[in-house]
Amino acid sequence: MCGIAGWIGKIDYNNTSNMLDVLSPRGPDAFGEWISKNKSIWFGHRRLKVLDLSDDANQPMISQCGRYILCYNGEIYNYKKIKNVLSMNHGVSFKGTSDTEVLLYALIEWGVDITLKKIKGMFSFSFYDTFEEKLSLARDPFGIKPLYYYKINKHFLFASSIDSLRASGQIKVNINSDALHYYFRYLCTPHPDTIFDNVKKLPPGSKMVYQKGVLKISNYYNNKNIRKKQFDTIEKAADELDTILRNVIEEHMASDVSYGAFLSGGIDSSLIVSIMQSISNKPINTFSIGFQEVNNSETGFAKEIARFLGTNHHEKIISPNDIRKNLDKIISIHDEPFSDNSNIPTYFLCKFAKENVTVALSGDGGDELFGGYPRYFWASRIESIQKTLGMPLCKILGSSLNSIKVFSKYSRLFERFSRLGRYLKTEREFIYPEAIACWDGKAPVLNSYRNILGNDNLNFPEYSWAEEMMLVDQKHYLPDDILTKVDRMSMAVSLEARVPLLDTRIAEFSSNIKNEFKLGSNLNLGKLILREVLSRYLPKNLFERPKSGFGLPIEKWLRNDLRDWAESFINPDRLKLYPILDEKSIMKMWDSLLRGNDVYREIWSVITLIVWLENKEF
Repeated sequence: MCGIAGWIGKIDYNNTSNMLDVLSPRGPDAFGEWISKNKSIWFGHRRLKVLDLSDDANQPMISQCGRYILCYNGEIYNYKKIKNVLSMNHGVSFKGTSDTEVLLYALIEWGVDITLKKIKGMFSFSFYDTFEEKLSLARDPFGIKPLYYYKINKHFLFASSIDSLRASGQIKVNINSDALHYYFRYLCTPHPDTIFDNVKKLPPGSKMVYQKGVLKISNYYNNKNIRKKQFDTIEKAADELDTILRNVIEEHMASDVSYGAFLSGGIDSSLIVSIMQSISNKPINTFSIGFQEVNNSETGFAKEIARFLGTNHHEKIISPNDIRKNLDKIISIHDEPFSDNSNIPTYFLCKFAKENVTVALSGDGGDELFGGYPRYFWASRIESIQKTLGMPLCKILGSSLNSIKVFSKYSRLFERFSRLGRYLKTEREFIYPEAIACWDGKAPVLNSYRNILGNDNLNFPEYSWAEEMMLVDQKHYLPDDILTKVDRMSMAVSLEARVPLLDTRIAEFSSNIKNEFKLGSNLNLGKLILREVLSRYLPKNLFERPKSGFGLPIEKWLRNDLRDWAESFINPDRLKLYPILDEKSIMKMWDSLLRGNDVYREIWSVITLIVWLENKEF
């Protein structure tokens, strides 16, 4: 795993080293640069050595003819198959054994478009043709690896992080107020925007061509409407999925350094670990963490599963003091404000795993592809009720149920009925934002937003509500929240996190199967087909239980252990330093939290933003 950067234009070479220094955690093992003869193009690379540990795999990698330069971050899992084709059919002679060299010559022989169709992996790369003076950039289909860019006048810069771009000294720090609104709604900023004006994310599954000052972006991958095969029974579907999973996971286990897997005890990580251990001829390393003052049933399940499979299991319990000491660091690791507090356990898990391995496989993606989130179950129920009762009656009933939210401080049952009411009275096109939005979609920002961003642009009316939500999650929630969290926390400790469930072969299989094979008839479990496959490796009593996320008691801590710390941010004097924020609505929300209402996400989003702003020294 690596970090990449580039600059075209009038380059300030006093700052290029700063850009690479920022990327050093992503690639602590080696660095390299390439500069064009006229000094107007610079590419930089930081390397984490995983495949081919020799210097032959260092980057930027230049073709033998000297015409092409590749800067690449990621892993191409089917590189051995591609290498064989290039050797036998195209006569390519390879100097080393890295996937980087395979990618370089695939791009040379086949071009960018065909290569993107053939490779399976996680990546962001830059490929430069010195003869045509054409730069091609690309990002993997689900956005596992990041890529940011900035264009102004004749300057074009790109990098694996915004902090690296800022280190160039070229970026004007102007907050994108539209993105700020959507940060409060979704707890992250949706692509292609970022928190800064003029800095953009290359969307997942997209490629960019920059040539003679002109920038063109196009999408090369879309798993929507890939419906080629239907299965009569879930058993037949599980047979095929099992085969695909085994092939994909075996490819993901390729490494010249030590590797292991995260094991939470949930369906996704248990399935990954079960198949890994069935393939491996020795115990694989597995890792889980728990927290003091938290119900650690998940770590208990993980331990039982590890014992049954015979893995070399590692477990660690984190104290509240550990969390408090690391909060500022965890928040500032992100190069944009990010308020999904699951980044806290993810950071500690990655840091713990890094003590033993350099590569770890993760179960991320299973929920979005195979129906694991409760909102999918809610959507199926609401769709059925609205069709039965009609919208006029649903709006009346929904408004009545929604009004009991004021009693949620007494019982979570009132919150559930209130949520049911909100969904019942909501038209289909607005149901996804309603289901996922924080602050009820109304950000505590004084100026209004101008542009509709992210999830709000998406709808797929030809699908059921649940299927539509899964697709929207795959397009935005997955890359902007989940994969951002995993990438930033793992790269902060120089750990390569691989996500086999997001291989396109698995994603396309997911698009092939009936929704019933995902949600099942019992709308409380989800991921039915993953459970079917997992039952071939584990006894059902070790995994058959409702989904329970790895939640931290942030709400409790804000009222108790972290109250003084929280009030150092949530107070009128501090908030006045940020005139764009609506002080009155924030203080009202803080009072609501102290009175027992479930609004900790709202408060956490404000604290996170302020900590992030102050650590980034704006």
